[in-house]
Amino acid sequence: MKKYLAFLVVLITSLNLFAKAKPYVARVSRVRGEVTVLNSSKLYATVLKRGMRLKEDTSIVTGQKSFAQIIFNDQTKLNIGPNSKALIVKGNTRKDAGVVGLLKGQLRTSVKKK
Repeated sequence: MKKYLAFLVVLITSLNLFAKAKPYVARVSRVRGEVTVLNSSKLYATVLKRGMRLKEDTSIVTGQKSFAQIIFNDQTKLNIGPNSKALIVKGNTRKDAGVVGLLKGQLRTSVKKK
């Protein structure tokens, strides 16, 4: 009986974690120079690489002479310039616009009209 109860607790906990998992909202299409990414669920930043998928509440920091291009699921392009700090607050959906915070530096976007 205790084994079944323990299994049930693990199963419910696992399902609850999957239900709260944030979906991917963008992918990295280009990176040049020193660019790091910090996901809200991580303690340390990692190197941003082409092809990485990004979730909401993700911070991107570019170094000197560096940049990153991010493409959101709705094909909106976001270019993050050198010496910049940006935060993907909320991804784009069909109903709502996405929110990107610029803490420092420069951004350039390309948005397609629907």
